[in-house]
Amino acid sequence: MTDTTDTTHPEASATEPHDATPAHRVVEEVKLSVEAVKEAASHAGAAVEQGRAAIPEVSELAKAIVDEQVARLKVKSQEAADVATDQFDVARDLVLAQVKSKPLSTLAAAVGVGFVLGVILSGRRR
Repeated sequence: MTDTTDTTHPEASATEPHDATPAHRVVEEVKLSVEAVKEAASHAGAAVEQGRAAIPEVSELAKAIVDEQVARLKVKSQEAADVATDQFDVARDLVLAQVKSKPLSTLAAAVGVGFVLGVILSGRRR
């Protein structure tokens, strides 16, 4: 009598024919793949939970960064406003000094500028 046991594959039983062994291997590989997918899904779920837990911390960090940038912007805009105010004051003082030292020349310059602006602006209306 011939023995049908496959000695190269211990998982094969004495009652299994030789052609069932590859199918058995495929089933085992599918089972292993399913287990690997379950494990990967478990890790993915844990990663999602860690991400959800980190949202408040990230939100607070982002808010702190935005608040810091807004504060810097306020300081810079105040500095720019101060410089503009200083420049306006200097220009005003120069004009006042010019008017006091040469009132007729200043008046003539103002009339000339007004005339030129009037010509330019009236030319646009035509």
